[in-house]
Amino acid sequence: MPSVDETSQRPSRQQAVTSSARAMPFPISCQTKARPDLLHSPAAPREASNLRDALRLRLAPAHASIDTAFSTLDLTEDGDYRIFLRAHHDALMQMARAMQGQPPSAGTALLADLLTAIGTDLRELDGPPASPTAPPPTAPLHPLAFDYILFGSRLGNQVLAKRRVKALAAKGRTESANRYLCHPFDPRLWQSFLHQATNIPVENRQTDCIIADAERCFGWFSMALSQHVTPPTDPQHHPRAQKAPL
Repeated sequence: MPSVDETSQRPSRQQAVTSSARAMPFPISCQTKARPDLLHSPAAPREASNLRDALRLRLAPAHASIDTAFSTLDLTEDGDYRIFLRAHHDALMQMARAMQGQPPSAGTALLADLLTAIGTDLRELDGPPASPTAPPPTAPLHPLAFDYILFGSRLGNQVLAKRRVKALAAKGRTESANRYLCHPFDPRLWQSFLHQATNIPVENRQTDCIIADAERCFGWFSMALSQHVTPPTDPQHHPRAQKAPL
């Protein structure tokens, strides 16, 4: 997978985004593959015995798809970085809307902090984020699906933050608008989620619901990305940011 400042030999951006939309991808990383050592059990059983295994096995194609879609973005370029932040903002807003009225999960407070961080970063770049244009969710999210997506994305963003700093330094630029990527994350939250997921048998009636809700989140990230990417007018052209109305 290319580094954040690598632009050669990339797939067409619109092709990647369209493909990811069909696959309902997982929004964990931009230009970094999902880390099995961080996200899932080191062992890779062929059949799921618990929710943790089921999430890894049934959502593996989604992880690869979102990597491809977001890998067209160069996070050292302000235009692409805006796309990244706006897509994450819009998708996280959908998650927040789907959790309204639900009992708070382990990630509820974290999500509020992340939305504040994204808003501050976008104002530093070019203005506040626009309100999401997607229709509001029609059903609430299962708290474990919410935590899975939110905590997994934080692990991926930690990797991105380090890569972006290194790539910016190589270009002689200083880091800016980094509050979202660099927001502190307590790894005990992820470990607590893994413990819960490991202790839910795959036969449990919650399993299918949690996976389906995680897929809904994937769709929100995919839709948000596609809304902020300008369709190419030339097959060889890699478009830059489509600014949302302020």
